[in-house]
Order: sequence, then structure tokens, then C-alpha cells
Amino acid sequence: MSENKPKRRGGRPPGIPKTGGRKPGSQNMKQRALAELLQEAHPGYDPVRALADIANNPKVDLPLRVRCHMEVAKYVRPALKSVEVRAVDDERGMAPRLVINVVKPGEGDDGKAGI
Repeated sequence: MSENKPKRRGGRPPGIPKTGGRKPGSQNMKQRALAELLQEAHPGYDPVRALADIANNPKVDLPLRVRCHMEVAKYVRPALKSVEVRAVDDERGMAPRLVINVVKPGEGDDGKAGI
């Protein structure tokens, strides 16, 4: 054996992708056990559906309804991320003009990027 080669100590060789393991988003054992206990105690219970029922009940106070809508939205819409915009002064010492047009989905698909 050459003295220049480092000894391998087991495991996956460099350059070989990781395989196996739990898939992203799947429940771990504690989450699965909690869901089973919840179903045993309250068959058919779905907390997201219950929140949606509260959110759409006109007899419930508006602030609580709004909070329920916000919680349910986390499960049906992707979270929006903040975007940082930086402007560099031009040769005249002025920042460039930035125009942002907000359009409904499907509108503004003419290839013009909101200009």
C-alpha cells in the first residue's frame, strides 16, 4: 500500500450521492404516534378543516376568523419570501427609477416584465 494514500475508514466514498433514509416531509415516529392518538380520541378529526370551519363561521369574532384564515393559508399556499432590492446611484448621483406593476395571475404574459 502506498504511503501517500489516506486510509478510508468506511462509509460512502467521495462523489457517491447519499441514498436511503426518510423522505422529506414524511412523519417521524412521534408525529405518527400523535396523529394515531388524535384519531383514536376523535375519529375523522382534521385540525386544518376545523380551523377552516371556524374561519368561515360568521358567528365567530372577526379577529379570530382572520387568525384561522392565516393558519389555514400556511397549509394551502406557499409562504412568500422577502426580496431585497438595491439601487446603485448613476453618474448623476441619482438612483434608477424602479416601476413594479402587480397583475393578476395569467395577465401580463405578453413578455413585457411589468414595464
